[in-house]
Amino acid sequence: MFIAAIIGVAIGLYCLWLLVKTPRYTARHHRMSKGQCPNCTYDLRGSVGQADCPECGRAIPWERVVLPAD
Repeated sequence: MFIAAIIGVAIGLYCLWLLVKTPRYTARHHRMSKGQCPNCTYDLRGSVGQADCPECGRAIPWERVVLPAD
């Protein structure tokens, strides 16, 4: 019975973690697919090659940023 309670709590915590993390991940992924900074939504099309976002200073994961074709 005690093990079942521990497993239930672990599953509940994992589900709670998914509810908190998934929307943030989805929003960041959507921003990066539009060529925006995942942190502040700054347009990165003119900042190609810079290591950090000019607006917020966060490191830019260029391998995941998709710049839209003009």
